[in-house]
Amino acid sequence: MFSEVGQDARALQLLDVLLRKEPNNPLFLRKKGQLLLRSGRRAEALSALQQAVQAAHGDPHAYFEVAEALRAQGAYADAIAYYRRGLEVDPNSRHGRLALSETLFLAGQYPEAIQIADPLLKEDPNDLAAWKARADAFRALGRPNEVLYSLKAILLLEPDNGPALLEMYRLHRDSKETKEAYATLVRLLGSSAPEAQDATLHLERGDLAATLGKTEEANEAYERAASLDPMMRVEIATRRARLRLTAGRPDLALEVLDEGLKSVPAGSPTNVAALLLRAEVLSALERPGEARAAYEEVRQRDPKSPVALAGIAKSMLDEGKHAEAVEFLRAAIPQVPPQESLYLLLAEAHSGLGQNDLASDAVKKGVEALPKSVALWVRAGEIAVARQAWPDAASSFAHALALRPAGVDILLRAGFVAERMEHPNEALAFYERATEADPANKQAWTSRGLALLATGRPTDAQTSFDRALALDSDFAAAKDGKKVALQKTRDAEVQRRAREALLLEARLNRTVTKNDLFVTLHVPYELLEPVLTAIGRNVKVNLDRLTPTEIRDLENASYHLITAAVEHRPPGIERRGLTLADVAVLSPPGVHARPDRAAVRLPPRRSRGGPPSRESPADAGRRGARSQGARASPRAKDPLPARSDAARRDLQGAPHQGRRAGRFGGSCPARRSRPRGVLPRVPSPRGGGGASARRGRGRCRPGLRDRTERVGRRPCRCAGLDRGTGGAGTFRPGRDGARPSSRVSEVHRLWGNRFGRP
Repeated sequence: MFSEVGQDARALQLLDVLLRKEPNNPLFLRKKGQLLLRSGRRAEALSALQQAVQAAHGDPHAYFEVAEALRAQGAYADAIAYYRRGLEVDPNSRHGRLALSETLFLAGQYPEAIQIADPLLKEDPNDLAAWKARADAFRALGRPNEVLYSLKAILLLEPDNGPALLEMYRLHRDSKETKEAYATLVRLLGSSAPEAQDATLHLERGDLAATLGKTEEANEAYERAASLDPMMRVEIATRRARLRLTAGRPDLALEVLDEGLKSVPAGSPTNVAALLLRAEVLSALERPGEARAAYEEVRQRDPKSPVALAGIAKSMLDEGKHAEAVEFLRAAIPQVPPQESLYLLLAEAHSGLGQNDLASDAVKKGVEALPKSVALWVRAGEIAVARQAWPDAASSFAHALALRPAGVDILLRAGFVAERMEHPNEALAFYERATEADPANKQAWTSRGLALLATGRPTDAQTSFDRALALDSDFAAAKDGKKVALQKTRDAEVQRRAREALLLEARLNRTVTKNDLFVTLHVPYELLEPVLTAIGRNVKVNLDRLTPTEIRDLENASYHLITAAVEHRPPGIERRGLTLADVAVLSPPGVHARPDRAAVRLPPRRSRGGPPSRESPADAGRRGARSQGARASPRAKDPLPARSDAARRDLQGAPHQGRRAGRFGGSCPARRSRPRGVLPRVPSPRGGGGASARRGRGRCRPGLRDRTERVGRRPCRCAGLDRGTGGAGTFRPGRDGARPSSRVSEVHRLWGNRFGRP
């Protein structure tokens, strides 16, 4: 009794009297040791406790009681030693093991505490104290998931445990698990725990409800907080006004805020946060003059408030006073630490005055002061886009992406700039990153589809547009892009089928029909007419609009085409010219890989009713090759025969050796007098022979072609050309009912006398 009322000295005197009568009473000894520990007499206390243990004759509870007394006085190391000695006597004592685990936790030995608590829970999962010891140890180790697991077990055993609910709420909140945090907080505030009467927790519940879009629950929580603590009315009014402003009702926000500000006692300063919010609400209501006055009031209390300075400048811009805003910002920026908002507002003010160069300079200064500001880099890129300075814009957006790699808006802007710089593959890479960062962004999928169209992949583009339409079926840009993708996919299919049809026509040596396309090539029914139209069209080449590179490609491809035609002598070519089938068979490798180059395909206008020739161009080529003793190449994948070595060198531009190594193969009978190794000239497209013909040497005489055919020689390379009327070098027009020849006079006009140049 004396010890309970704080009279430890009298209690010790009484214990000494009792111990004189019973010197080995363990109860008296333990009590004496506890009182000595409380008095700070540690050595005497340990001696008394040791005597109590010896007097207990191996009783484990004596060790545990001594350990508890030591633990109560903070002697954790000595307490752990006594707990272990007691457990040596009784290893199965749950009380001793649990107390040892708690003492190890207090001593900072957290893993050892868990090693003792876990076996206890395996033996009895309903041990609440063991769960608490486990949660404490894992909390100290910084493992929130294990702590949360222990708290759930505690709440199953004790649903209204306030501390456990509060800790679980904070764990969810710190992990950004808003829904779980809100549910736990509602459970806590609805319980009978003392924490349910905390007004601050009700405020936090209102904020979470507002974040989750639960307006009614937020208002209810704010009202409950105000009823618990009337001194928080201004803060609660501020939060309710913020909630209404976020919901798009600034008028209601201003009403709630003004009502809350009325509760402020007369003469008391108005809350700065409430003033700033009121100014923001007035700006949202398009009342810039009043908003500016509210910001000025805040500035009077804090002259260097960045928020107030930015608010004043923004109010000036809202009033259309761009020049005044420029002057104000130039004076305000040096007075405060670098602020992103001030540099952005200065750039906006210059842009409003049409001073894009000065706006760019303002942003550059901001970037120099704040190199890690994403907003400033993005603004620099936007100003560069307005100035059409595409390299500067690309560099600015690259810096922004380095700071925020998953920024979808930045990726879309960077892709737009790449498109303007004619880098479609780079733009496609940006758009693909945007779709990965935000798969629910319809603009990203649409932009990706357009980039795929630009890179010639209409099928993949169609898939991208489908993803955008799945997100918004009325998105006009995606609809238009899908139409273009479908059309391009169809056109590519038609071109591929037309190529196959031309090769089939060359093999059959007759005009293909719909039945041939449908049965032999398996062309879909809806593509029969487009394929026939594609192989029967009259291709026109506007030479005036071709670039120098395209003209060179045209000359090279046409030269090889005519060379192959004269080399293999398809029967009737001198009468009918070249058809699309001839082009498909005779054109050099790689030509058809570029279907956009109409210059390398010079088909004549087709007449689908003409009589077929007796022999196909491919068969004629094979026959001519066999007559010359040529050996077919095993690697040849086209229907052409293998050329002789001399002809192959001629077609590849190799140096000519000997009289029969002319560019067209063979030698012309009219030019046998020309020295060995000298390339003969061909008739000029402008009429007559070449330069040599005009001087009277090597002119092709009439009837020479018939003569060479009678003696079995290879025909003169000039045999397929005719000076014709007016000297225009064209292939001879076909007869009645045959295919008319192709117009290549424009090509010859460009060639001039280069036709026979080595």
